[in-house]
Amino acid sequence: MDDVKPQTLVEFLYNQGSSDTPEVLAPLHGALYSVQQLTLSGVYFLLHEEEVVYVGQSTHVAQRVATGHSDKVFDDAYMLLVPEDQLLAVEAAFIQALNPIYNQTTLPKGSYKNAQTLRILDAFGWEID
Repeated sequence: MDDVKPQTLVEFLYNQGSSDTPEVLAPLHGALYSVQQLTLSGVYFLLHEEEVVYVGQSTHVAQRVATGHSDKVFDDAYMLLVPEDQLLAVEAAFIQALNPIYNQTTLPKGSYKNAQTLRILDAFGWEID
């Protein structure tokens, strides 16, 4: 049996990072992680054919994605690490910016351009039109 060297959190996260970020999430490359093995809090993106179809947030993203979306069609999922106390604001910013089909919103396109949302998107390197 081979010895397995324990990883630090930084090493673990680095090894989980996705090298093939979908084009629609390219501005977040390097900050996204596959949700398959992570149990950290964050905002997650469900994609279908490289289009973001849902944005959600959870304190246990992998569990939430695995058990909570049987009503949605998606073929990939990514997450952005976000502290628990900022989950709602960051989720709302990306829902407003991306307007995914499964996020029921009545906000008109472009309405995300308020100061708080723009600061959040800018903090993650999201290009703002």
